[in-house]
Amino acid sequence: MSGLEVRGLAVEVPGFRLGPVDLRVQPGEVLAVLGPSGAGKTLLLRTVAGFQAPARGRLLLGGRDVTAEPPERRRVGYVVQEYALFPHRTVLENVRFPLRYRPERGRPPRFTPEEALRFLGIEALADRRPATLSGGERQRVALARALVREPELFLFDEPLSALDAPAREALREELRAVLERLGVAALYVTHDRLEALVLGDRIALLDRGRLVEEGERGAIFARPRTLFAARFLGMENLWPGRVEAPAGEGRRLRVRLPLGVLTVAPPDERPGTAAAEEVWRPGMRVTVGIRPEKVRLLGEAGESPASPAENRIWARVERVTPWGAFDRVRLDAGVPLVADVAAGRLSEAGLRRGSRLPVELPAGALHLIPDDGGEGERTDG
Repeated sequence: MSGLEVRGLAVEVPGFRLGPVDLRVQPGEVLAVLGPSGAGKTLLLRTVAGFQAPARGRLLLGGRDVTAEPPERRRVGYVVQEYALFPHRTVLENVRFPLRYRPERGRPPRFTPEEALRFLGIEALADRRPATLSGGERQRVALARALVREPELFLFDEPLSALDAPAREALREELRAVLERLGVAALYVTHDRLEALVLGDRIALLDRGRLVEEGERGAIFARPRTLFAARFLGMENLWPGRVEAPAGEGRRLRVRLPLGVLTVAPPDERPGTAAAEEVWRPGMRVTVGIRPEKVRLLGEAGESPASPAENRIWARVERVTPWGAFDRVRLDAGVPLVADVAAGRLSEAGLRRGSRLPVELPAGALHLIPDDGGEGERTDG
């Protein structure tokens, strides 16, 4: 296949082991590799780039086995956080530098250095030196330098983390547009889940050297399969529970939690599954989660506490924290509960710290995660 294929990759360095990892990235696709510090994200990139030898496994690029090839023969563009620009060279000289190592030096490159600068809108910087540039400008120069290598694959190692917030936001959108125009496969390492959501078509989640989950970005954020993934991806409301019985309405279940018995509408997770009880058995131990933005505060402006509501509970406002375009509301419902609402909505409704109000936890927004093992383990049959 074209693009990148990682087959059974295992890497061992003193005190750490990565893998085995199996990944595929198609041309034109961005796979965001997300995980906490020390998860093995950079080690994965360095191995794909050729700077670290794997203990076992294979790496295929454009259908070609490159496992044993040196970095300069891999047609990979590697962009790192530290820019790695030569301080004594001009921008144009920095961008021109990789051409001396091109495997096919007799053929004109797709991008000349001048064209790469124009492509990224920084041709006016050609005669300047890195010390005179802003962080965003330096990162654009590093990207232009990667372009002239004619990469079959881009590798990004947290390239925006050293930038201030406005520059990071602007360059994030610009980078997404550039990758879409180029149609080249890309691995993008980050610990920032918003960055992964904006840039990644799919997301691979690493934890302590293990590939925990991989999937389409919307699905993995909304329906994580493990408790680690749910916590890392911002599903702050998570409670232990036990399946009681089907709720008697379609595939819905009744689950007992510390805040009461709730109705949950689990999605079809396997082809051919006809009923929820085939997958989620009575007595099964689970974790139930809901993202803060899915929690509905029925006392806020525009919501009527008298309207029909499913899974209605009562809660008391503990704290309201401004969070940009929304307010993060921490509530006490017998257990901690977090909700995100549009900025100012609570104060408009006359609600403040200490206010008691009804809250709805929609059945379709509640997410079930099976316990990892023991009694009540999820079955395959």
